[in-house]
Amino acid sequence: MMKQDLRSIRSVANIKKAFVDLLQEKPFEKIKVSEIARKAGIDRQTFYLHFVDKYDLLDKMNKEFLQVYKTILVERLEGDNSFALETY
Repeated sequence: MMKQDLRSIRSVANIKKAFVDLLQEKPFEKIKVSEIARKAGIDRQTFYLHFVDKYDLLDKMNKEFLQVYKTILVERLEGDNSFALETY
């Protein structure tokens, strides 16, 4: 069971990296799921086990980025009452 979890984690990481690499080469609209899968070294079916489509992938990556950014911001501002985070 743990081996499958590690494989899933690795697959998702490879998908995200492949997607970012492809975004550096061409516009989002031109990227196909089959290209992401090929670059990630997985089958398209594996991509679809983790994401509905490339829009879902983009949405989930954006949400992860925003959560990481928020966490860092809160940690840096912790104890600094001169800045009200709620106003943003």
